[in-house]
This record gives sequence, structure tokens and C-alpha cells, in this order.
Amino acid sequence: MGSQARAAQVEEVIRRVEAHYVFPDVAEKLAKLLRARLDEGAYADLSEADLATAVTADLQSANDDKHLRL
Repeated sequence: MGSQARAAQVEEVIRRVEAHYVFPDVAEKLAKLLRARLDEGAYADLSEADLATAVTADLQSANDDKHLRL
């Protein structure tokens, strides 16, 4: 999978978190975190399973909400 497709996947996660997460301030924090990780290339060369694991870890690192996972 190319880096543009990977970025689009992460951006879709961000869009959904911003649109649906119950706490807007936390959603904003999560969006900033995921975009920063995306910009630093943290997700670039990961398999699908490793991407899901990495994004899940990043989502849960911000507020320890175990309901957030990819």
C-alpha cells in the first residue's frame, strides 16, 4: 500500500474521531496526535495489522480509552 493511501486511511480515522467522539476536546487532541505521527512517518511502512496496532496505541495513549481502536 502506498503512502498516499496510508495517509488517507489515517485521515479517515481522524475525520471519524472528530465527527463522533463524545468529548470534542479529546477528539481535537487525538487528531493532532495522529497527524503529528503521520507527518513523522510513523505509519509509512507498516503492514495493515501493524498499522491498526500502531493507530490503536496512539488513540489509547491520549486518554486510555480502550473503546478507541482500529
